[in-house]
Amino acid sequence: MHNFQPGNTQLLNILSQLTQNKLVKAYAVRYMESTRSLQVAQIRLHSCSMRQLSG
Repeated sequence: MHNFQPGNTQLLNILSQLTQNKLVKAYAVRYMESTRSLQVAQIRLHSCSMRQLSG
C-alpha cells in the first residue's frame, strides 16, 4: 500500500475494520486520493503488466 508516511497506519486500520459505515469509507477514499495512492497503484500495475507482456 502506498503511503507517504510509512509509520502512519491510519488507512490500514480503517481497511482492517471491514466497516459498512459510508462516512468512514468516504474518508478512506479521500485519504487515498490525497496521498495519490490510487494513481501510484495504477502506475505500478501498468508497469508489471508491461513487464509480463514483454518477458
